[in-house]
Amino acid sequence: MERERILRELDDQITNLARLHILHGLHRTEAFNDHRQRIQRFVRENGIDVRTELNPLSFNLYRRYFG
Repeated sequence: MERERILRELDDQITNLARLHILHGLHRTEAFNDHRQRIQRFVRENGIDVRTELNPLSFNLYRRYFG
């Protein structure tokens, strides 16, 4: 149950990152980079294997912004 909550939170964070880029064009701002770093830290701290634990859409977005 806890793991599902963590993965949902990561999905939401990745979706928000994409929204900042695609809808608002903020991909060159410091806030965008800070958000990316928070996501990377979240993945590392929670030991998430993005290849196997993320849904396909979130994994593709993750690869786009972190690959």
